[in-house]
Amino acid sequence: MNQEIIDESRKVNFNSNPFIWMGVGVFFWLSILGFGYIFKVVIKDFLLILDVNSVLIFWASNLGKLLLLLICSLFVLNKFKMIIIQKKQAELFLFWRIIIAFVLSQGIQFLYTYYFNINASEQYYIKSINYYHYLEDFSLYITFYETGFAIVLYTVVAIILYKKKPIN
Repeated sequence: MNQEIIDESRKVNFNSNPFIWMGVGVFFWLSILGFGYIFKVVIKDFLLILDVNSVLIFWASNLGKLLLLLICSLFVLNKFKMIIIQKKQAELFLFWRIIIAFVLSQGIQFLYTYYFNINASEQYYIKSINYYHYLEDFSLYITFYETGFAIVLYTVVAIILYKKKPIN
């Protein structure tokens, strides 16, 4: 009997403020995409410095981003589920936490780009120009593949969300 009262008090009311939960979802996704983007750029820059083939750079950076987004989505969703189960005021806690993650992802993108461009050698820029000229020759295929990566990502995340057991 006493355990039932404790369990009832821990339940989160998802109808309390639906805009908070929508904000959590939007900023969660934007944060994950921000960290995925910086991961893709770091892989691309690292492989350009190593003078790797442009095709390998394209595939490695995009597949790395896709894998990171999927792993982060799974990890963060499970982490949020634990936070929601353990705290009564989960919606505001999650909302502000995820906004901080979004701001952090944007800040890291800015700082990485700023400091990398200051410290990059002239040789890096020549390799980067050659890389983008190579991609330009296959722009239709590149668009097709990047769209395919996005569709795979959205489909897998949708399946993960659909198969998740409800918290209440």
